[in-house]
Amino acid sequence: MLKYKKINIKDKVIYFDLDDFRYVSGKIVQSDDYIEEYRICKQDRLKKLVLLMANKCNMQCKYCVAEQGVYKNNIKENTINIEKLSIVISKLLKIYPAGIQYIQFFGGEPLLVYDKMVEVHKVVNNLFEKENIELPKYSVVTNGTLIDEKIAQFINSNKICTTISVDGTEMTHDANRIMHDGKGSYSKIINGIKSINKDLLIVEFSVSDSLVRAYEKGMINNILEGYIALGFKNIVFNIIFSDETIAACKENTERYNKLLLEYIEFILKEISASRCRLYDYAILNSIISIISKKVERNTCTAGVGSLTVTTDGRILPCYLTSEEMNIEMLEPTERFTKVNPPDKCKQCWCQKICSGWCREMTNGDIYEYKCIYQKMYLEEVIKIIYESLQDKKLLNNIVRNIKFNGERDG
Repeated sequence: MLKYKKINIKDKVIYFDLDDFRYVSGKIVQSDDYIEEYRICKQDRLKKLVLLMANKCNMQCKYCVAEQGVYKNNIKENTINIEKLSIVISKLLKIYPAGIQYIQFFGGEPLLVYDKMVEVHKVVNNLFEKENIELPKYSVVTNGTLIDEKIAQFINSNKICTTISVDGTEMTHDANRIMHDGKGSYSKIINGIKSINKDLLIVEFSVSDSLVRAYEKGMINNILEGYIALGFKNIVFNIIFSDETIAACKENTERYNKLLLEYIEFILKEISASRCRLYDYAILNSIISIISKKVERNTCTAGVGSLTVTTDGRILPCYLTSEEMNIEMLEPTERFTKVNPPDKCKQCWCQKICSGWCREMTNGDIYEYKCIYQKMYLEEVIKIIYESLQDKKLLNNIVRNIKFNGERDG
């Protein structure tokens, strides 16, 4: 692995020390050291618990991991069994005496069972209060099409962080995220989220094959300006993992790279100006590492720091795997605690500040097009932090507008 990364900033060349995150100049000597593996350790507090509220969806997105909302899996119950969930939560609070930091309502589409979501919120809070444990923070991942005034009031009053996905423009969005009747969902989503407190709302800007193929210079700026005009403050970037998106990126490499750079430059500029907040886990801990000069690994903690409960009360390391865990022991296997980066990562310059990859989704390999995005993003981050060292106001804005994320993580 490189010890120094050469960075061109305007008319100046500087080197970024990848061991202790310092900016240096002068002649340098590279190192061939790399990290072979590292381990993720269990804590007294569970970071995140994902609740699969419903094994069904009212949409059929073309790239959905659940086979366009059909959910052909072996889960026996279509909606969450609250009695079984209560037993699971009670046992988890014995295993994790400091409690659970975040609980996320997930699906399928969790708002299809909104009444159960309300009941689960009440039941879980009662269990925590009974054990005199600090209440968890809540979040929901929803397609946004079912949000009405009643649901919005529940979300706002209970400060439930709400993540919705929008695939760029209305045209590119409606090409992929469709209802069961074949109609687009863009207008339903925009109308649905108008009543949500914008501090609680996270917009996941998804890059699909449609957006890559349709991209023209200025398109991303226009989309993001539109989000900000609607009051969206928290934006996360998501590159869809699908055969179609991979094919589009491969066929349009130059266009894809320009799309990424336009997004990165816009977001970093607007964070610096406090117009929006960065809510991008792929980058967040990397920025914290660079500023604090301390490695803050953002590797997936499935099976160790985060767990999933299915509708029928089983515990999984992650909703993407069917590997069930025994609640009586709850000891994760080495598959989840031992992280051995792919060979492609071991000599990569940003290995120490990279957020990693989804080992389940990519069968242990890397997702090349997310990799391109992260390296491009981190290089721009290194530049802007270098420039901000001369401008304390700029640095304070950056820190303030990324700190928000650690407090909201769902």
